[in-house]
Amino acid sequence: MGDLEEMRKLVNDLDGQHKREAQMYAGGYRAGHLSGWEVGYTHAHHEIAQVWKALAERVRRTASQPTYAELQARRLVVLVRPRGDHEGGPVWWGAERPAVVGAVEEGK
Repeated sequence: MGDLEEMRKLVNDLDGQHKREAQMYAGGYRAGHLSGWEVGYTHAHHEIAQVWKALAERVRRTASQPTYAELQARRLVVLVRPRGDHEGGPVWWGAERPAVVGAVEEGK
C-alpha cells in the first residue's frame, strides 16, 4: 500500500508540480535572459568602442589639417615674393657653378 499512497500524493499534487515547474522555468528563463543581456551589452560596448576609435582618429586627422585661412595664407606667400628676394643675374642650378663670378664672363 505504500506505493499506492505515494501515487495518490503525486496525483493530488499535480497542480503544485506544474506550478513549481513553471516557477523554475521562469527563473531559468530570467537568468538566461539577464545573461543574454550581459553578453549583448559586452558585444555592443566592444563594437561602440571600435566605432568611437575610428571616429576619434578621423576627428584627429581633420583637426590636424590646416584651416582654409591658413591654406590661403600659404598660397599668398608662394605667389607674392617680397622685394629684395633676388637681385638678378645668373642663377646656378647644377654643379657647374664657377668658383668666382668673374670666371663666367671669361668663359664666354
